[in-house]
Amino acid sequence: MPNSHRKALPPDLATVWLRVFLEVARHESFTVAARTLGWTQSAVSRQIAALEGALGGSPLFDRLPRGCG
Repeated sequence: MPNSHRKALPPDLATVWLRVFLEVARHESFTVAARTLGWTQSAVSRQIAALEGALGGSPLFDRLPRGCG
């Protein structure tokens, strides 16, 4: 049964979040993911923060001084 209190994401936003998430996971780095996407590191960080918020607020990555895991 669908969760009725959760709004559906616009398809384009869900696609952007998935793409950003996959690049961060692949490179284990927000900075390298940003370079790959042609974005700034802060833009990638904001998109991941927005995705985390949409999914309930739990962090998706451990932020470490030299990358993430």
